[in-house]
Amino acid sequence: MNVHLKTRLLVIANSARVCWFYCVIVLALVGMARPSAAINFPVNISLSPNAGTLCVGAKQTLTATVTKQADKSAVSGASVSFTGGSVDPASGNTNTNGNVTTTWTSPASAGTVTVTATVSWVADPKNNVLASSASDKATFNFIGGAITGDTEARYYCSGPSPWSPILSAATGQPSGTTYSWSVTAGATKLALVGATNQQTVSCQGTAPSDPANMFDVTVQLTYSLNGQNCTSTQKVQVRQPSALPLLKSGPATVYYPPNSKAYGFDNEFRRYEVDDQAGKPMAGAMWNEIWDTFVRGAGPPTIIDQDGKTIPVPAPTPGNGPADANGQVTDQFFYTGVSFPTPPTQTTHSVICSMRQRVWLGSATSGLGCGPMFSANITYYSDGAYGWTP
Repeated sequence: MNVHLKTRLLVIANSARVCWFYCVIVLALVGMARPSAAINFPVNISLSPNAGTLCVGAKQTLTATVTKQADKSAVSGASVSFTGGSVDPASGNTNTNGNVTTTWTSPASAGTVTVTATVSWVADPKNNVLASSASDKATFNFIGGAITGDTEARYYCSGPSPWSPILSAATGQPSGTTYSWSVTAGATKLALVGATNQQTVSCQGTAPSDPANMFDVTVQLTYSLNGQNCTSTQKVQVRQPSALPLLKSGPATVYYPPNSKAYGFDNEFRRYEVDDQAGKPMAGAMWNEIWDTFVRGAGPPTIIDQDGKTIPVPAPTPGNGPADANGQVTDQFFYTGVSFPTPPTQTTHSVICSMRQRVWLGSATSGLGCGPMFSANITYYSDGAYGWTP
């Protein structure tokens, strides 16, 4: 082989090596530009459970499952976010089974809430690539809540009690919620008046609470919807007027004018406190009194004057409360004698009129309620003396 031929063959070989090098580079670049099969693959997401009824304040575990639309296979590494109400955690990645869980806590008040789970991207083993977005929703009703209203009932012994507390269910309950009221403790001390399947119920005291444990009655309300029952309870006390201590007594003014045909008058007051069986003041308690008028210990309500004339005696007007905000009542009476043809003799100490006052608590009707809480005799004498004896 001559030198010229060898040179030509060497050039051809070098050219082939250069061509091969550039071809490899071009093919590599083409391969890098080829799209991955994982980009924008469609997925589905489902929430379980997707509906339900819960009690206020309850917790519910929710599971979101992400699958490929094509073959329904589980998708791991999918990023899922949860919105709507209180969810913890608010986001997470699916496991190898395509699942991610969160805990949803119902609100503190009744109503309806929708929770949404949304998948936004998938972590591909080779590349962080976007996938088609998908979402699913779960709707929950939540029922129940605290009972509100007056927790004080009253028992007025022989008299009907005008004090009927009303208890109410929590507002905002979903449509279709039903109600059932009952007394689960102390049923002999409190009665439910009227319908017990409404949002409100009226109560009536039937016996007093234990003085050492006043809130010894329990009223229960059961909320029901879609087979779910949720209960709330409320403690109630039944108060009974049990004592009428005298707080203050004003001076009695008894006056007999010596040259007048008026027999005289009496103007005085006494302030009492209406206490329940635990010794606590009872605001708003009614009271009533009965006056019995006697002359010299017997006979009809009349006065026999010095001349033997019969004079009618006007009885004081009975009072009927109610006690003020501090549980106090003021008993004030103004008694006026009747004119005489001649003034009575003022030197002898003889009974002009003796009256008895008796007081009941809890009713505006005379003689009804708890009592008599006390009985006092009030006596007027011809020489101007006065006596009040409880």
